[in-house]
Amino acid sequence: MAADRESYDMHLTSRGWIKGTSETGFGAAEVIPTPPDTVLTIQFNQNTSSIYSKPDYWVDVIFKSSDETAIAALKERFGARPPGFHRWG
Repeated sequence: MAADRESYDMHLTSRGWIKGTSETGFGAAEVIPTPPDTVLTIQFNQNTSSIYSKPDYWVDVIFKSSDETAIAALKERFGARPPGFHRWG
């Protein structure tokens, strides 16, 4: 059983990276609707298996628009990752 599990959804939109739904502490969720202009949604996950373990970090792509040109342009403008999510692989 994990000691801690967290996930954070971030949406890339025409307004930049927008915070989405997050889950922390085994089910405590803040549900935020996906913005209608989302071109990419990335879920950042963290799992700590015990109080003696280092956390594991991973990224899942939840949604990706077929418009690769728009995604590339918005990543160029706002960054490939949202601020604060540099430690995720």
